[in-house]
Amino acid sequence: MHLSPGTFVKDTNQKFSARIPFLIWAKKSKLFREFSENGHCVLPGPLLPLQNFPSYPQPPPFSIFPHPLFILMRKSFTSLLLAVPFAAAMLAIPACQKTEEAAPVTANAPQAVTESERLRFQELGFDVSDLRKVGSDFLVEGDMIITPQALGAMGSPVVVNGPRGEQYRTYNLVRSPQVITVRGASLSTPISQALDRAIANFNALGIGLTFRRVTTGGLIVVRESGSGAGGVAGFPPGNGSPYGSVTIYGGTRNYSLDVCEHVVTHELGHCVGLRHTDWFNRAYSCGSGGTEGQGTSGAVHIPGTPTGYDANSIMNACFSSTETGEFSTYDRTALNYLY
Repeated sequence: MHLSPGTFVKDTNQKFSARIPFLIWAKKSKLFREFSENGHCVLPGPLLPLQNFPSYPQPPPFSIFPHPLFILMRKSFTSLLLAVPFAAAMLAIPACQKTEEAAPVTANAPQAVTESERLRFQELGFDVSDLRKVGSDFLVEGDMIITPQALGAMGSPVVVNGPRGEQYRTYNLVRSPQVITVRGASLSTPISQALDRAIANFNALGIGLTFRRVTTGGLIVVRESGSGAGGVAGFPPGNGSPYGSVTIYGGTRNYSLDVCEHVVTHELGHCVGLRHTDWFNRAYSCGSGGTEGQGTSGAVHIPGTPTGYDANSIMNACFSSTETGEFSTYDRTALNYLY
């Protein structure tokens, strides 16, 4: 499942998503034009002029949740991003993408989703309005990557003593107790530091999952790739292990360490089975969008957590540039209940 900055932000304190509309100054026409891009990005609170930025590659063919109120700062533009009066309201950023695999997510040319595959996701309660293929896998709801194998295993919920995720429809849990090794693959300094902080966030809970950073191997491999900001990860495959891959988009490192920490922690949360806290109405954190659907087993509520909106949850679909990178009180309650 994916995160970005502004008042709110895919899937990464949450992640930005491609397809975030933004205004740029078109020199020739002297007009404002609205564009939409693919990829996750984080929007800063204050809008700053973008000048003399080097060319920026096209984002990967996946995105988080679109939001019409975002102004995206892209390095590919040498023009100024005008800070219009209403810019202060444009803070929402989509969070992150989930369901990852051991291999990094790459910008492969999108393949067509068959009608039977689309119907299968609908039956499971997913929003298929932006369903697409990334390689052989599926990108769902902007920040979840689901493998064909995982899709096939979603025939019925796995019964455990209690809900399996902080949000809705999590079919698989991670075995507990368990030491989860995490390796950072050629990470920039900000993202490497954010990974250390994210690991510390989980370990501070004292639950049955112990995260440990390693230099070789790793049950989860964290990489930086692509453009924009935010990230993508996935759900546990059903064998007791966490999802094996997290991709953090390259632009994330340009934001505060707290935002980077938020994005990495959010994505690791997906790897151990957490879904977006505001699944029932993404407009709460993103500014637009509706329900993600309950799935065939419904939206399972975790005892001790609110049934309404938890504005401080690190697992909300979108995040702001003022995120602290820490779990909310109810995030801690949920993880303690699960593990």
